[in-house]
Amino acid sequence: MSDETRTMRWRSLADGGLEHCVVKVGAAGIAAEGVAIAGSGDAAYGLRYRIVVDAEWAGLRSLHVTRLGGATVALRHDGYGEWTDGEGKKRADLSKCQDASLDATPFALSVMLKRMAWKTGKAQDLSFIHIATPSLEIVRLKAKVTAVESGRLYRFEADGGGPDEIEVDGDGFVVRIGERLARA
Repeated sequence: MSDETRTMRWRSLADGGLEHCVVKVGAAGIAAEGVAIAGSGDAAYGLRYRIVVDAEWAGLRSLHVTRLGGATVALRHDGYGEWTDGEGKKRADLSKCQDASLDATPFALSVMLKRMAWKTGKAQDLSFIHIATPSLEIVRLKAKVTAVESGRLYRFEADGGGPDEIEVDGDGFVVRIGERLARA
């Protein structure tokens, strides 16, 4: 497998936020690095992140997020459902979560969708870690994901949120999330 680099941008349709992401795919794995800015006034924030995925897109291995001028979250996954923080301490509260999402980027959602075997019309339940922005609060969420059109269109219903229609491109990267986010 030869190395491949792909650059993507997304924009928030809700708050005018913008994200720039560079994805490097290689034999050793996949790494995505990005920056996101959103909000306005006192609610404005910027952050940078790095997400590492194994070479088969089977699971997220690490996630590092820094809010500019603020907090940092670092998490590592062992591939079997156990997480540790940036100091190597076990996070029992996150045990058995295979996936993670980050408000600021649809890349982690792309990882979730790419690793699952989807059959049109069939729903799958997911338990995952969610990192909210700009607070960087870590919560455990559940979602039901249904392949409306496998490989292209999904319905995502997470705890506490209405359903979102998620559209992906031919490579499985998120293009659109409902009326909230679109590829720029």
